Amino acid sequence: MSAGEEQGRFRQRANTRALLVKTASELIQSGETPTVTAVAEAAQVSRRTAYRYFPSQEQLLAEAAIKSAQPQISNTEFPEDLTARIRLLVERVQRFVYGNEGACRTIVRLTAEHVLDHNVGAAESLPVRTNRVEWIRTALAPAKKALGAKQFERLVSALCLCVGIESVMVLTNLRRLSQKDVTRVSLWAAETLVAGALEQAEQRPRSRGRKSEEES
Repeated sequence: MSAGEEQGRFRQRANTRALLVKTASELIQSGETPTVTAVAEAAQVSRRTAYRYFPSQEQLLAEAAIKSAQPQISNTEFPEDLTARIRLLVERVQRFVYGNEGACRTIVRLTAEHVLDHNVGAAESLPVRTNRVEWIRTALAPAKKALGAKQFERLVSALCLCVGIESVMVLTNLRRLSQKDVTRVSLWAAETLVAGALEQAEQRPRSRGRKSEEES
């Protein structure tokens, strides 16, 4: 199979999954609690295909609930100031998690079960996670030039540890923090990481300059 054909199949699979999630969301909003079969029929997709993407009703409903709530963050208009952008990112993402905590925890559990189950053959059934990476990249955009591409992506990876359901689970289950304190700690960690990364970026040219002077 050529690279073009493989890319076409990937897009087709993504579109099918998106259609099923969209259809489930619409049925939920109409007051139903749809089964995978009901969603397949409404989306005009075969039951076999639907179950390949969503082995259980639980997974389908969880992804649909999260998908419906994502505009709360994706439609956010960030201010110019970097610190204000990070604060808004953390507050919005953590609020999103708490508003959809049951669905988020379900996705985490199903993802872990999928990874641990060596008998799972279809990659399509792996639960899709909320794309906090793109939200973080958007919030950090003003710092990209100062950090450089490599350090920018490293900071994006680090901030993934500060926001989202995993951080909420750790701080709630392990540290027994309230929602307010979870958000405060997440914000402190995010701001500390951003400040540290920017400070390192400022020091790099000085270090190179001193090294050049010593060599000369």
